[in-house]
Amino acid sequence: MSPRENKNSASHPYTMKIERTIVDKLGLQMYDKASAVVAELIANSYDADAEDVVVKIPLGKALAVHKGGVLEQKGYFIEVEDNGHGMTPEEAREFYLKVGIDRRKNPRHGSTSREKKRDVMGHKGIGKLAPFGICHTIEVRSAGGEKTRKGYRVAHFELDYDEIIGHTDSKSDEHYHPLPLSDDETFDQKRGTRVILKNFNAKRVPDDKTFHRQLAARFGLELPDFRISVMDVKEDNPVPAFQVGKLHIALME
Repeated sequence: MSPRENKNSASHPYTMKIERTIVDKLGLQMYDKASAVVAELIANSYDADAEDVVVKIPLGKALAVHKGGVLEQKGYFIEVEDNGHGMTPEEAREFYLKVGIDRRKNPRHGSTSREKKRDVMGHKGIGKLAPFGICHTIEVRSAGGEKTRKGYRVAHFELDYDEIIGHTDSKSDEHYHPLPLSDDETFDQKRGTRVILKNFNAKRVPDDKTFHRQLAARFGLELPDFRISVMDVKEDNPVPAFQVGKLHIALME
């Protein structure tokens, strides 16, 4: 029995209603570069009132290549983790998995962030699809809500591009059900969200200076209480690459 069938197969803990045209237009055509995808994930972290965002990415490396007519993965991942307010499983269902909803028009969210009242950066709820421009699998792990005696409740699930396309093509079920993963409905002692991208298209990550310049073009202005750290993960041990934050933007030695 597959994990999807084994866990709450009768009711499905997570549901996403999505049209094929949205996935194609917004997931692929608008975000076909690693830097654009990461920038959108960082914007989501900013909107979630994060003060620190850590990006782990293999700078200057190909994520996958075509070899002998087959797409060969290079074993890399891209991870964006923040210490924002996170989300519970209910919030994931009610907000994150509703694609194309403009939070600015939603009285429960509005045009400013929940706690710090920042002007939101996100693109009308579609930025969550940005990674599909470069990869086929998005893993989301988030802890949020009110802290209980056990900690913050965790939402942990996976979005699979091929399964989404299969659902929208078949028209047999317009609702796609993301796969709940091992930490779903557990608890964590700290809030925040981690998004991990896997199973890439034939894309390449820019070198450190180019990637830094591309991020700084969007986040280089003074943003109070917000810092971005980039870690190079192409080696066995991640090493600091650079930081983007406030008025100081410089490569880290």
